Amino acid sequence: HVDVEEGAAHQEVGRFCGDVLGELGEGGYGFVYLGAQHAPVKRTAAIKMLKKGMDSQAILTRFRAEQQAMALMDHPNVATIFESGTSPDGRPWFAMPLVAGLPIHAHCDLEKVSIQARLKLFMAACHGVLHAHQRGILHRDLKPANILISFEDHHAIPKVIDFGIAKAVVGADPLSSLTTQASTPLGTPAYMSPEQFRGDADARSDIWALGIILGELLCGVRPVRRDPVREMDGRISEPQPERPSLRYARLIHEEPEAAIEVAQQRGISMKMLQAQLRGDLDAIVLKCLEIDRERRYQSVSELLDDLARHVNGEVVEARPPSLLYQTQRFVLRRRLQVAAVVSVLAAMSVATVISVRSA
Repeated sequence: HVDVEEGAAHQEVGRFCGDVLGELGEGGYGFVYLGAQHAPVKRTAAIKMLKKGMDSQAILTRFRAEQQAMALMDHPNVATIFESGTSPDGRPWFAMPLVAGLPIHAHCDLEKVSIQARLKLFMAACHGVLHAHQRGILHRDLKPANILISFEDHHAIPKVIDFGIAKAVVGADPLSSLTTQASTPLGTPAYMSPEQFRGDADARSDIWALGIILGELLCGVRPVRRDPVREMDGRISEPQPERPSLRYARLIHEEPEAAIEVAQQRGISMKMLQAQLRGDLDAIVLKCLEIDRERRYQSVSELLDDLARHVNGEVVEARPPSLLYQTQRFVLRRRLQVAAVVSVLAAMSVATVISVRSA
């Protein structure tokens, strides 16, 4: 056993008595410990416990809210809890399955995951976020570090974690304590939407964060030129979203070695990466990152539908419905049929020429 916070490794914590093995991490108001459960099943766990002295009503409310938010989840792409309680010294805790994987970006880069495979992992994570929204919970701190990759039967499974600043959707309040003050800007600035930075988050704010994550998965850098910041006079400066293909082109110009590494991490050349980013993926990311949230995808399901259309070679809603684009999508989806028609027409043309010359 490893001594962590004084006395934590030796006190009774539910069925983890004597088996708090060490510290995994530390947040603003809690520790996360490694634990081992022996009954009724054997498994490792991550145990989140409030720090000593962090017992103000506001912090207790937030901790209980996170616990309740995770208790509402029942989805393979969301971390859940399987036990909770209070330690002998009065600190609340809850135990979660241990997700020992890397953040989604780090996993994809390390394993040199292709663009298409990255999209599939991202879509699985989106299903987890959609599940939370359907349970009436906004995450409000979506970022690569909060989407970890676990492995089940050698398959990579994204897990959305850390509902520490979750908020109930207006009109769907599963627990009143989940609702925090609307004027309080909580989250990670690099992934926060402009309205969330002002303290006015809703489901479309999570979609903004997903757009940042998707752009970064695709082109290796976040698709914004500036994060939202509060100026000296109190104004909020707007972020400047960029198309992933343009953002990557700037990376090639500014940091060519980094751009080469980004392409290698996706198993393709820089030229091929730029080609894959242009068009559908550019449009999908930019629709997530509309400054006016009324112009974004209005739900995670809309984002998932457009990603599925792209993967299937269909027309995506994020792009203008031009005749040329629709024709390209039609040809892409029906290569064999189009090739057969072209072959028949070519054969007929040749036969006609021969007939004319013979006549």
